[in-house]
Amino acid sequence: MFYTVREAAVALGVCVWTLWKLIDMGEVRVVRVGPWVRIAQDEVERLYARFHRKEVFLVPHDLARLCRVSYKFVLREIHRSHLRVRKLQTRYIIHPDDATRWLQGEASRCS
Repeated sequence: MFYTVREAAVALGVCVWTLWKLIDMGEVRVVRVGPWVRIAQDEVERLYARFHRKEVFLVPHDLARLCRVSYKFVLREIHRSHLRVRKLQTRYIIHPDDATRWLQGEASRCS
């Protein structure tokens, strides 16, 4: 089954222009049928999973509270590059996998 770009946008819950931008960037595989562009159902399902993925990130305060360490300690670890973070505007966000790697590294340094 193939969707038109408008049908795919409605199914994904995104704007048609967003979908066209992704097509132009090569992020979406399309099938050209004459002058029309169609998107396969499996591609729409892949995009749906991508757009509706819920990832949980931590902020330094949360990590400090969970690990029972001070907030300043977490910030020092970030500035020393022991803890990998991403910046979202002016805030640090920490992926749970990065927090786990940091905790395992801390445990190995303590033993």
